[in-house]
Amino acid sequence: CGRGLPRSQDSDWYLSYARALLENFSIRMNIDEILYLGYNLLLTGLLALFNDPVAIVYTQALVASLVIILIYLIGRTLFNKRTGVIAGLFYLYNWDVTLWSTYVLSDSFFVSLLILCVFLLIRALDTRRKQDQILFVAAALYLLLFRPTGVAVVAVMLVYAFFRLDHY
Repeated sequence: CGRGLPRSQDSDWYLSYARALLENFSIRMNIDEILYLGYNLLLTGLLALFNDPVAIVYTQALVASLVIILIYLIGRTLFNKRTGVIAGLFYLYNWDVTLWSTYVLSDSFFVSLLILCVFLLIRALDTRRKQDQILFVAAALYLLLFRPTGVAVVAVMLVYAFFRLDHY
């Protein structure tokens, strides 16, 4: 499409931090490092695995696009097929959303993890299988660590789960 690879000061900062973390694995008591621990560790792991920020951007683009499947499954469970198709089309044809999701920032990975948590929560509530519940708890715990917003999101999910549970 000729628009090139997205770059930003935030992306450069995250990548520099991840490289430093790879060199001397030390996490300081800086508030940003603590609040974004989950993302920083994910980016550091991806950088260790691929050693190339471009590969990380393509990985995130793939993850973000695969989330459309989760949106469809959530939509199919809660609403109908049209919900998932509309969400997919919105994502596909809205360049600003697509551009933003390919930045090496915590936002698009966070949204992907958030949607995965919603899917796992719905599945755990619907199936009542122990495996589904464990997967939801694991994803929700990681969401809590990923960034500060994860705490509020998990709290809302737990309130939703509480009202969906049978209290008899």
